[in-house]
Amino acid sequence: LIGYSASISVSKSKEGVVEIENHSKGLLYAQLHQTMRLEKDTLAECDDRGLSIKVKYTTLSNEFLDVQNLKRGTDVMAYVTVQNNTTSVMEDISLTHIIPSGWEIYHVETLLSEDNVSKGDINKGICYQDIRDDRVLSYFDLQPLQSKTILVRLHATYAGEYVLPAIQAEQMYKTSVYGRTRAGKATVLR
Repeated sequence: LIGYSASISVSKSKEGVVEIENHSKGLLYAQLHQTMRLEKDTLAECDDRGLSIKVKYTTLSNEFLDVQNLKRGTDVMAYVTVQNNTTSVMEDISLTHIIPSGWEIYHVETLLSEDNVSKGDINKGICYQDIRDDRVLSYFDLQPLQSKTILVRLHATYAGEYVLPAIQAEQMYKTSVYGRTRAGKATVLR
């Protein structure tokens, strides 16, 4: 509202009403951008918005791992399966897999050379994948009732108790279609 004669008032009620009053004769355009960051992610798992996500953590030899009790130095295979629960084709799905801060992601070359990737449909049909220091972003399409499994190799590097962030998938241009896991806790023991 710089350069305009206007006033803004924001209520402190739960409704969060914002009122803008234009004191000039000119046309006034206003945009409200709101963001929220939870101190602690207590949101439930969601699989009723068109997509569901299941994650399985295993050892390199495919044995189940309890991520709440990992020994430092453990290699972790995260199998993230996204399912299209509708009878419609879903294009442009974005999967955001953020890892606990005490873990590290193996390099892409190491991940793609694993024997596990060559078996079945794991990591097949990914349109684009962006592997960063703390997350893996994967983009793909799903046919009706189809599922896709994304494999990420991780390493429990630093001892401590960490947040295990929720894994989320959404249809990029129709954000009412999404799915998420529940956030949890990951402990790396000495």
